[in-house]
Amino acid sequence: MEMVRPQGWSDVATKADLELLEARLEVSISKQINQALTTQTRTLIVSNASMLAGVAAIAAILAR
Repeated sequence: MEMVRPQGWSDVATKADLELLEARLEVSISKQINQALTTQTRTLIVSNASMLAGVAAIAAILAR
C-alpha cells in the first residue's frame, strides 16, 4: 500500500478496466489481421492471373 500514489484510487486500473482493454485490443488486432489477409489474398490472385495470362500468351505464340 505504500507504493500507491497519494492521489487516490481513481487512477488505479480495475479488473473491469483491464477486461475492457483486452476486448478492445482483440477486436483491433482481429480487424488488422483480417485486413492484412484480404490484401495478401488479392495480391496473390492478381499476380497469379497475370502470370497465367503471360503463360497463355507465350503458349499462343509458340503454337503458331
